[in-house]
Amino acid sequence: MWVVGGGDGLLSDVWSSPDGARWTQLLSQYRASFGGRQNPALVTFYGKLWFLGGDVMSSGAFADVWSSSDGVNWANQPGMPSTLTLFPAAVVGNTLYVTGGLSPCCYNPS
Repeated sequence: MWVVGGGDGLLSDVWSSPDGARWTQLLSQYRASFGGRQNPALVTFYGKLWFLGGDVMSSGAFADVWSSSDGVNWANQPGMPSTLTLFPAAVVGNTLYVTGGLSPCCYNPS
């Protein structure tokens, strides 16, 4: 089980748990390569974690994509075609799907 980033202060910390009761912090706040943000999507795909999009309230949404095999070292991947926040992502078979969400034209948190 994984927890990555979040909206309380726009976190970028990374936590893992084998059972949901015992948690290990792998990266402390603001240490992940993608920086602090809220409302990203996180999935596992081909043995890696994939972190997609999200937003920073004051500067809009992101289209970037990051992957990690260990939750500590993150590599920037080719981005999504559009910036997105508040969207679901799912893996079905050998395909990662991103659906819905909000883009900057529709999302103004202020």
